[in-house]
Amino acid sequence: MSLRISLDVFAAESGIMEQLGLNAHVIDFGRRLWEVRLISGIALTLFLTGCGTPAEVRPNLFPAEGTLTINGKPAKGARVVLQLADGGSVDARGTRPSAKVEEDGRFQVATYQSGDGAPAGTYQLGIFWMNDENSSSAWDQLGGKFANPLTTKLTVVVKDSVSIFEPIQLTGVRLQTRRPPRKGNQAEPDE
Repeated sequence: MSLRISLDVFAAESGIMEQLGLNAHVIDFGRRLWEVRLISGIALTLFLTGCGTPAEVRPNLFPAEGTLTINGKPAKGARVVLQLADGGSVDARGTRPSAKVEEDGRFQVATYQSGDGAPAGTYQLGIFWMNDENSSSAWDQLGGKFANPLTTKLTVVVKDSVSIFEPIQLTGVRLQTRRPPRKGNQAEPDE
C-alpha cells in the first residue's frame, strides 16, 4: 500500500519540488521510503564514526609518595602540586599531578585518580594549605609563599618505577592565622 500526500499549494508557491526532481503534485512515499532509509542510514553511520574527540592519550604513570611537615608538624590537608620542571604538561589538557597531605604527613601523588602516580620526570612543587578547606572564605596559611611551583625551588624526581621522595620539611614558616586583608580594602588602624 502506498501513502500519497497532496502538496499542490506548497509545490506551486515554493518551486522546491521541481528543484529536488520530484513530482510537484504528488509524492509517492512508498517508493521514496527506501531512499530516505538508505540516506538516513548512511548519514547516521558517517556521523557516528566521524564525530567525537579522538581518544585521549594518557602517559604512563608511576607511583610516587612523600611526606610534608611544616615547622616540624604534619601539614594535614595541605595540597602539593607537581609541575614539570621544563614547564610542560603531562597531557594535552594541562593536567597537573597533585596530592593531599594526610594526618600523618604522608601523601600519594595522583594525576587522574587517587594514588595513580605521575609520569616520570623532574618536577617543581607548589604547596598551599588552606586553613579550612570546607569554608568559602578560607585562606592559604602559607600566605601564597609556596603556591607557585615555578618559584618555590622545591623539586622532586618521579622515576619510571616506584618513587619515595625525600621528606619535605619546611621550617621557620610563619603561618597566617587570619585572613589577610584584600588589596585596596586595608583595615583602618586602631587609635
